[in-house]
Amino acid sequence: LAMEQVVTSDVAVADAFARIEVLAHRLLDWQDYRIWRLQAGEPRLVWRASSVVSIPRADGAADGAALRREVLESGHPVVIADAEADPRASDTPSGIRSVVVFPLRFGDRYVGLLELQHHKRGAYREKDIALVRRFANQLATTLHIDGLRQPLLDAVSRVSTQLETLTDSARALRSGGESVARTVADITRGVAEESEQLERSRDVTNALHDATAVVARD
Repeated sequence: LAMEQVVTSDVAVADAFARIEVLAHRLLDWQDYRIWRLQAGEPRLVWRASSVVSIPRADGAADGAALRREVLESGHPVVIADAEADPRASDTPSGIRSVVVFPLRFGDRYVGLLELQHHKRGAYREKDIALVRRFANQLATTLHIDGLRQPLLDAVSRVSTQLETLTDSARALRSGGESVARTVADITRGVAEESEQLERSRDVTNALHDATAVVARD
């Protein structure tokens, strides 16, 4: 129930990974815990935790690649009870005896892998694998939701950028409009001044006409 609440809550994917890990670690033990996301068909490490501290990482890890390939090709989980005696785990780090690689699948689509490593032989029994399957489903749902959310976040980012561009354009238009308004005001004042000058010129012309008429009569 707590894991379901994490999946349905509106938290960042890293926070969801951390909370699910804490809940799972109450029931399972491990020396290394990794979450891989499939990108273009290749696993990319997105979360890694030791038995002491959780460290989100984006870098890859070379060890265990053969087991991950096997799980991706078969679609079935791989459980290694003794890595030293199993040739499939030849690239497992020294000191690791038990390994679980579980596919993260949402519906009919694979979204990633979950990998657990332990220093004890046969650390993961049937009941443990059932528990791994339970919280692997929660991780798969989390990855799927994050995959759906990311395009929305990208779209919001693009819209925000476009709005900033429109705002800048509106400011430029406003500045241009103010400049045009000032120019129109200057032209209006100039027309008013010319009208006054024409009015005075007309008065002078009328006075000159009257004086000329008087001279003509004389």
